[in-house]
Amino acid sequence: MKHLIKHTLFLSIILSLLALSCHKPDDGDDNNNPPSDELDLSYIQVGNNTTTPYIKGTFIDFWNKSGWTTAMWQAHMNEMKEIGIKTVIIQFTAYNDEAWFDANNSFSTNLHAQALSNLLDAANIYGIGVVVGLYFDDSYWNNTTNTAVLTQQVNKCKDIANDLWQKYKNKPAFKAWYIPQEPAPYYYQNATNRNILKNNLINPIAEYCKEISHKPVGISVFFNQNLTDINGFGDFMAGIADAKVELFILQDGVGVNHCNLADVGAYYQKANDALYNNNFKGAFWADIEVFHDDNGQEVPEDINVVIQKLNAVKDKVSNIVIYQYYKHMCPSGPNAVAAQQLRNDYLNYLP
Repeated sequence: MKHLIKHTLFLSIILSLLALSCHKPDDGDDNNNPPSDELDLSYIQVGNNTTTPYIKGTFIDFWNKSGWTTAMWQAHMNEMKEIGIKTVIIQFTAYNDEAWFDANNSFSTNLHAQALSNLLDAANIYGIGVVVGLYFDDSYWNNTTNTAVLTQQVNKCKDIANDLWQKYKNKPAFKAWYIPQEPAPYYYQNATNRNILKNNLINPIAEYCKEISHKPVGISVFFNQNLTDINGFGDFMAGIADAKVELFILQDGVGVNHCNLADVGAYYQKANDALYNNNFKGAFWADIEVFHDDNGQEVPEDINVVIQKLNAVKDKVSNIVIYQYYKHMCPSGPNAVAAQQLRNDYLNYLP
């Protein structure tokens, strides 16, 4: 009988240990991690899709907002949600020696430790997803094919990405990554230079971000039709279609006088064809500039021009974001009265 009891007790212990070993540990509030072998593409909805002519997102930055509290960010998120914004793309979280989180590296020495955390918490309250930008400095612009400089940019982006993920991976609003370096066809006019762009900048950053987080990566591109005709632009987009990103965003160029309003639709169609005819499987979004240049100053655009652009791109992209709400549509932003007018006009335009 003692042997039976011991045997039964031994079996019970073994079974309990097996059950514990098979039980998934409690992740607490860590609800932002997909299975380790999957890339979570649910947020960006990949594929060659169309959309409606309405604003769904905006770029955002921390200039003049470094000290905003969570309550201030909540008010801003609520204001944006009222016009239909569901996504914010942070242009960068680190620029030169500044970082808008409690960064831990040798190059970010001017820290605004709570800025990103406050934004992410406020976005979560209002159901707004955040695409988190990495590191940028202006040395990129004069060194677009300088592999030594690109490597420096890559390494700093990786440092920032690792730090961000360790600190903020449990924030539910954190949906994707954004590479702040914005390439244009003028800088990459041949296959050799386009391969430098992919292999020495885009791919190493994108692959690293996905390796640590399993979240998609996006990048924005721009063009100037005065420097690159539409066929050259198409060659550029086709040449980077196999870059290791899941999201391409194209700036319309009208606001900065890089494209005529009448030509916007043709450039977006050219980009769509170049990407999806070359086996791109991700998402293609539009970045509509809701401003125009007035003697070197960005001022809010007329609503009729904005509506024309929305309709010009809606059948070529799966989502429309703007540059940018705070500057050009926010009543408390730098263009206060004119921004209020554009916001009111847009609200009247909504169905």
